[in-house]
Amino acid sequence: MRIENYLCCDLSLNRPGFAVLSYDTETGKASVLETSYINNHQIKPVPEKLMDVSREIYRYVYAYDDLIPVREKGFVRYQNETIALAKVAGVADITVWNALHKEFYEMAPVMIKKVVTNNARASKEEVAEALKDYVGEREYAVDDESDAVAVGIAWLIRAGKLPALKWER
Repeated sequence: MRIENYLCCDLSLNRPGFAVLSYDTETGKASVLETSYINNHQIKPVPEKLMDVSREIYRYVYAYDDLIPVREKGFVRYQNETIALAKVAGVADITVWNALHKEFYEMAPVMIKKVVTNNARASKEEVAEALKDYVGEREYAVDDESDAVAVGIAWLIRAGKLPALKWER
């Protein structure tokens, strides 16, 4: 049996979500080992928020063997949000490189939604609902956790490891 573990990230400055997915290459099944998020909405300096993201990534790296890092690709929205997301992505890149000597694989948000739900405009609730078909029933504390799981599931589907579900039209 060969198990692959994926560190899946839905990065943001104020509430990043994380998940570790396990993929069994013999059975072709994925399972969620752990999810978490950081509530950084409170007033504190940006460098402290960035350190929180780095610490959470390190926590996962030291808890699981040989993680494969995947994340939602950042996108341009508003200038301040884009700058903040670039900072978070940079810190995540450095942390993963320092700990694993690997780079993140990335997927665009619309591709994640399209692959998981067959709807590029799916709501966060629809994404979380669709995940049940891949990893079973699971409670998520916040949508950032389910978004992180969706990143991993979408990556596994696009990599040909999980079958895409046949969606009814």
